[in-house]
Amino acid sequence: MGTKYPKRAHKKDQNRHKLETAACILFSTKGHQYTTLSNIADKANLHVQTLYRHFKNKEEITIAAANLVVHDCRVHFECTSASDSVFEKWRGWVSKTVPFLFSEGISKHKINQWQSSYSLLNDRFLLFLNSGYENLLTEHLAAEFKVDMNNEVLPRLIASMLLSGNEMALKTCAKQINSIDDKSDYTELILNKSDELIDKIEKIAQSYHEKYKLTSIKN
Repeated sequence: MGTKYPKRAHKKDQNRHKLETAACILFSTKGHQYTTLSNIADKANLHVQTLYRHFKNKEEITIAAANLVVHDCRVHFECTSASDSVFEKWRGWVSKTVPFLFSEGISKHKINQWQSSYSLLNDRFLLFLNSGYENLLTEHLAAEFKVDMNNEVLPRLIASMLLSGNEMALKTCAKQINSIDDKSDYTELILNKSDELIDKIEKIAQSYHEKYKLTSIKN
């Protein structure tokens, strides 16, 4: 009996990971509002009752899915070259995730969300995801700028700008999307716009950081 327990535990962990991954993909491609728990279970090739054994409700799996993405992003940051700037690492993450999500199929609901005038943060999944991204980026920017993230506002300010830049790239490019079928052109369009905005934000960050260093030296 004891030898079987690790196998059951491993199976349970596998199923949970499948559900979190399925939720990540559906929330990102279909939208949180339009994704049901049954959709997630189907995507993971599991019964919805299996989902309920791991998560009490949609809110729980939403938080878990966002945490999974942020964890994967952290792994990406830690596995890239130490000589790469935070901006290069973020650019690499965006260039990896955007084509993947388009390959999974972006729904009309998600395109409509991008094209709308209100913030993407009306989406519960994005609310948790962006909060995690902001903390991760702030942490790495503080280390790169060699400042205390708890006492210096610059790292979190730049982190927020990078997330806003990501949203701006999606909204700007979504205006040109007429069909959800032609994925390759739109991924390139979004990535080019994202690169442009990241470059601009990096220049702003470096400019402010240089002023910060000069002020610190004078004081």
